[in-house]
Amino acid sequence: MLKMRLKFYLAIATVIFLVELPRASSTGEEHLRAVIIFFRHGDRAPVSLYPTDPYNKTFWPMGLGQLTNLGKVQVYELGKWLKERYGGLLTVRESYVRSTDYDRTLMSAECCLAGLFPPDPNQTWNSELNWQPIPVHTTPLVNDAVLAMEVPCERHRELYQSLVSNDLDEGTEELYDYITQNAGRPVHNLRGLQDIYDTLHVEDLHNLTLPNWTKKVYPDQLRKLASYEFTLSTNTTQMARLKTGLLFNEIYHNINDASFNSKPAMRMYSGHDTTLANLLNTLQIFDPHSPPYGAALLFELRSKSDELYVNVVYKNSTTPTNITLKDCEFDCPLETFNKILDEIRLDYEDWVLECTMPLRSSRSTAQSALFGFFITILLLSLFMYGILVVCNIRSRSNYVKIPEMENYL
Repeated sequence: MLKMRLKFYLAIATVIFLVELPRASSTGEEHLRAVIIFFRHGDRAPVSLYPTDPYNKTFWPMGLGQLTNLGKVQVYELGKWLKERYGGLLTVRESYVRSTDYDRTLMSAECCLAGLFPPDPNQTWNSELNWQPIPVHTTPLVNDAVLAMEVPCERHRELYQSLVSNDLDEGTEELYDYITQNAGRPVHNLRGLQDIYDTLHVEDLHNLTLPNWTKKVYPDQLRKLASYEFTLSTNTTQMARLKTGLLFNEIYHNINDASFNSKPAMRMYSGHDTTLANLLNTLQIFDPHSPPYGAALLFELRSKSDELYVNVVYKNSTTPTNITLKDCEFDCPLETFNKILDEIRLDYEDWVLECTMPLRSSRSTAQSALFGFFITILLLSLFMYGILVVCNIRSRSNYVKIPEMENYL
């Protein structure tokens, strides 16, 4: 009888324990609900060569702008780091991967996935190849307004041109002239300067001896100005919304949709240095620099004690850094994070509407209205004058001359 009672109480205690355990874990433990990953592709050959460049295309057998073997290793190691960080919580089934439509970013996405998702025994299809195919999605550049940000936006173009037209000072103009003379290519703005810096930087990374003329300006002077160039496309709130609003709108919806998921979801975006710089600068957390190869920006949705919050982490090549958003702590409540994004995100219809209302159209509209007003006044004046002339003619035709009085006397 005593044994039966003990078994009964043990069964009751077991049931209570099993019921209370999930409740305790849901209130006391931290859980990853979703992660959105943006990263720059791996090391590549220069995108372009300047006319006096001593290193022609033969130095880059993979082709200009193409991923190098070093670049493949860099993003593969990033994938391994992501696997270690998330401890196997992420699965291929709950993942979506997108890349800009460049060879180097598509290949980087594949290499990163190889490090993140090595096949387990059930996924192994070739005993000699520790790799499994994972879909990578892309959009043609001419249609990609979200990730590549290549679709023209007239309003942003005018804002950008207005901004960069004022970036010349005496020292910068002298620098432009110096580089133009030595590189053999006209350089008259920060964009052109950044292109020269990028080529020199890549050649320097590959241990190629740079020409003597570069010692006067490379690396320090060029790096400072090239880093500043990364801020120009998102220099104002309006420019930032037009440049990154569609992407932040996608982040917003993905994060909030994932708040209902039972399994952690992952969205990965393989992009460029400009991708990371634009996102960071729009959030007003960018320390101007050129994001290195394999750098990554993470948006993590986590839950603890039934509360949802977002963490932002920037992995600048090696060490991950926790980022504190403006007006929000590191563990940023989802509601507050949504409010931050509400100020900068745009859906496609609103983006198209704002992009097709260029600044000059506003000025032209005002000028046209003023011109139209004067034309209207002129036409009305001519019309009234015409009426007066007609009336005057009619009054003369109906005029009967009265005989002079003296003829009757």
